[in-house]
Amino acid sequence: MSTIPQILSRVGLRRQSAGVPRPHFELRARPEPADLPEWFDKTLVPELLRKRDRRPGRLRVLDTCLFSLLDLVSSSSYWQYRKPYSWKEIESLIREDCDGIRSSGFQPETIVGIKSGGAFIARFVARCLAVESVHYVRVSHYAPILGSAVLPVLLRCRSTPTLVGHEPIPDLQGQAVLLVDDQIRTGRSMEAALEWVRQQGAREVRTYCVFCQGARTDFGNRDGIMMHVPWGTDP
Repeated sequence: MSTIPQILSRVGLRRQSAGVPRPHFELRARPEPADLPEWFDKTLVPELLRKRDRRPGRLRVLDTCLFSLLDLVSSSSYWQYRKPYSWKEIESLIREDCDGIRSSGFQPETIVGIKSGGAFIARFVARCLAVESVHYVRVSHYAPILGSAVLPVLLRCRSTPTLVGHEPIPDLQGQAVLLVDDQIRTGRSMEAALEWVRQQGAREVRTYCVFCQGARTDFGNRDGIMMHVPWGTDP
């Protein structure tokens, strides 16, 4: 009868000899995207990679069908869901919006970006408005129907988003704060973040998004949707 060492030897699983170094496996961090703008907050790179590399939602096919139906009753240019947006194009939209913010007379002292899309652009909004203080909050998943971009808008699904995390941030007592998101649908994530900022004692709070579909903010508010962005395909 074969011994255990003999069996292991036959299948190539010999016991490692003394003094022979064991194989070393090193986990390498995924490289940063090559097209990241210099103003991007590098602490957000892991979050950007997770969002960019995630699996498509199960309702993506349904979204495609619904958007096709919307094309029949309205212009596809209204939704903009086929258009890919580069960092340069997003920067151009934000510059235009920040001109409007300055013209309104509102000057924020702190920018708070709502993760993840709002956090990704918050630093550039701050640069355009000459604001040094930038922070982030995370709200529970904004889409009540997970993985769908259009169903939350069409059905106006009811949900209760709540603030689920934020960085330690300075006291907002007496501050003028601009809440930033890349796009809003039902607006409930923005409402949850807005309530939290007010509870911190902010003197004045305004809201901004680049695109919207239904809900509105104080600034921005282009009708449409950014489906294809540098941090992946939304939602």
